[in-house]
Amino acid sequence: MENKRKEWGEILPFVQHQVFPSDIRRHNSVRNLPAVDRRNGGGCMSIDRLDYWIGRSVLSTNEIDGNRFLKAACLFADTAIQYGRDRYSGKSMPLFADCLHVEHLKAPRSMTSHRTGTEPKPAVWSFFQNQQNLMRLLGSLSQFTGDSKYVSTAAEAAEYMFSNYWYRESGVLHWGGHGYVDLVSGNTYGMKGVVHEIEDVYPYWELLRAVDPDRGEMLMKGIWEANIKDWNALHYNRHGDFKKRADHANTWNRPWNGYKDPDINADLSFISVALDLAYAAYSLGYQKQEEAPRIWAERLLNLIIKQRDADTGIWPNLVHPQISRRGLNVFGRRYPQATEPRVYVGNQLNHTVTQMMGMLTIIENAQKYSRIGEMIHIKEAVEQHIIGFLDASYDKGKNKLKSIIIDGTDLTDFRIEGPFRTEKLYFGAKEGGSFLPQNITPLFTSVCGRGYRISEGRKEFRDYLRDMFKAFGVGDIGADKNSQPLLNFSTNALEPAYIFALIDLYRVEPKVEFLAMAEQIGDNLLQARQHSDSGLFTLEDDFILQNLVMDKPELQEAHEGKSVIEILQDHHKTANLDSMEPLALLNICAAQTGQYNIMPGWTAGGLYLKVSSVGHILGKEIQLWFDKPALKQFYQDSNIECNWSIDDD
Repeated sequence: MENKRKEWGEILPFVQHQVFPSDIRRHNSVRNLPAVDRRNGGGCMSIDRLDYWIGRSVLSTNEIDGNRFLKAACLFADTAIQYGRDRYSGKSMPLFADCLHVEHLKAPRSMTSHRTGTEPKPAVWSFFQNQQNLMRLLGSLSQFTGDSKYVSTAAEAAEYMFSNYWYRESGVLHWGGHGYVDLVSGNTYGMKGVVHEIEDVYPYWELLRAVDPDRGEMLMKGIWEANIKDWNALHYNRHGDFKKRADHANTWNRPWNGYKDPDINADLSFISVALDLAYAAYSLGYQKQEEAPRIWAERLLNLIIKQRDADTGIWPNLVHPQISRRGLNVFGRRYPQATEPRVYVGNQLNHTVTQMMGMLTIIENAQKYSRIGEMIHIKEAVEQHIIGFLDASYDKGKNKLKSIIIDGTDLTDFRIEGPFRTEKLYFGAKEGGSFLPQNITPLFTSVCGRGYRISEGRKEFRDYLRDMFKAFGVGDIGADKNSQPLLNFSTNALEPAYIFALIDLYRVEPKVEFLAMAEQIGDNLLQARQHSDSGLFTLEDDFILQNLVMDKPELQEAHEGKSVIEILQDHHKTANLDSMEPLALLNICAAQTGQYNIMPGWTAGGLYLKVSSVGHILGKEIQLWFDKPALKQFYQDSNIECNWSIDDD
């Protein structure tokens, strides 16, 4: 065991085990699930590899029930373990479905054509990359409670992916935005079958490498091998090849002669992809105490930083130039500098949240491993990007985001004027239209709170957090750290983002008011979103109508005489297993007891603005499952042969 401790301690130097105070409560399971035997892990994988995730103090059921936030997180996890894994294939695969219906606790059969580019097929989705919040939750719960079953369940899912859905050629898993497993057939689906995509994921690398050190390392190298097209230019594309052959022994040994310009092509080099690549390489370098992957990660981030605006510090949205030079057909007459990489418009504005959280996660990772000295310039560039973006885009008076060029140009008054030689305009632009300011998502409070903590108290982050909290009805945190907070404890606010922000603020300024407000919002969240029997979380009934940020066009589409938005308002019955809420509640528990080192916070995923598989909001295709007559008619009209019973719950 001592040898194992040394080996895995190299992978997990920041995980600490402590004896928990008596007010932290422990339960085996609200649903009486059996605890996994720590001696053998209850499965095929040795529990020794997971030893660092298992708290040394095993808390009793009564102990855990005394802390409402820990109890709620455990109830959610217990339901996910008991009902969220494969119940459809007859093989008992340890993989999780993306969603569960809160009443019959089965996953919806959805239609897959919009994700695969193939003919519609009924499937139960398991997008493993979209379950990293769940993986982090399960790992954390074992540390909080001492119950190995949580992390063992997460490890079983990861090990099954490595054993059954891993491409030896490239080293990558069958995952990403276009790749998933069907829990009915066990088959893999994806766009053209071979398209790998990873962006805004930030996988739980520590756990993945603990489960399988060799294949975990090949996966971290593999996403580089699959997506980087020209290493001398660090030219990458959002899409890679699952089956691209790679020499993983030499991934980081390539010669480097400085940056060269890439060939102009049609590839999309969104910075979200680069951030995930950098996070993987940095994580591997820290875990193995190797310099080479960290050097390549730094080169990739420096490539982006080189292209930031010199005055504002705002990073581009894409890195490499494209043949099409998208954007100029919209802006070119007035703003010739407004190519696609240099503008943030429309729904792109709120999407920057996950990019910013990814940047901050990279910095925090370096701090955890005591490597921040290597990347001070990157830390400063990240801070300036976020602050520069908010300086240019955020209208605190209206609590909205304005469309901008990265040089700070405000596009609010820009009118799209033709005539145009092509009918199709990018960015959703329409002739005669404009880019109206967007309602800011509460997720930006998480960005500001995290930025404030990681920057070690930079005032600009605090100022923006103060403005946003006041606008969202949370109250006034005070003009500076010496001011008395005037928070609104009668607020009905319940967004998980507020909790993450308040806990980060509390870690810098340990004022009882900040923790108390986090607890108040946590109670609001429990009351409005958690189902008492299952512990699953769904949005409150009026969420869509009360949150104008959800005004997506697809929610206005007609279905059986109602818009999808109306259907969803009436039927919030499908819960996302990757939701943010349990992590937020566990953050409160961590703050109550000072157990921050065992609490992996929210980074990405579980968002309301993403496609149906990663957020609470469900698309029409999933909702059809719960409208059985409509689903049967859909199959009939689409000439789809259904070999499972629609009427079988």
